[in-house]
Amino acid sequence: MKVPIMIIDDHEIFRNGLRNLINNTSWATCCGEASSIETSLDLIKKNKPQILLLDLYINGRRSFEDIPKLRKSSPSTKIVMLTVSEDEEDVYEATQQGVEGYILKDTPFSKLEAYLIDINNGSIIMSESLASVLFKEVMKINMIKPLSNRENEVLSLVAKGYSNKDIANTLCISVYTVKNHISNLMKKMNVKNRSQLALSFLKYNAR
Repeated sequence: MKVPIMIIDDHEIFRNGLRNLINNTSWATCCGEASSIETSLDLIKKNKPQILLLDLYINGRRSFEDIPKLRKSSPSTKIVMLTVSEDEEDVYEATQQGVEGYILKDTPFSKLEAYLIDINNGSIIMSESLASVLFKEVMKINMIKPLSNRENEVLSLVAKGYSNKDIANTLCISVYTVKNHISNLMKKMNVKNRSQLALSFLKYNAR
């Protein structure tokens, strides 16, 4: 069964092109599209897409504040920002919203497809060029404490979508120890959930 993907973007030509590209893949299908948040809510609730591709700016306003409404319509849907913005504040806000991806619109479709497959499998993805941007913004806002070698190992596996049990098996430690490391990481990185923690790996990887 193909993975259902929905597109919310106020540019019709972009939507049509992306829809056709998605429908031509062997693993995914475009289950719906909308030009505004308002017209998308019922469609999301009905179709329950596994992945939602969301433009950052829709009809002149940022869509970040609408993410809670989108998640309420379909809690299991993975939200991916697909945008032209490389602004530091936008990238950082995306991490705070806990989105599953932040990808630039000039990304070649072959790479976008690979990203979406990884996101569907549980990874948190950001365009590589934005890692240093996120690092700068987080350094401005948060006091970042140094990570130990073991914490770096755990963080990298969280970013790859590993479960606590998978991390424990990979590092030959107990699940209880993994939970302690993740709790400490969240405190050090000043984040609230696992998605934000996974994105934090990108900024540390960019140093």
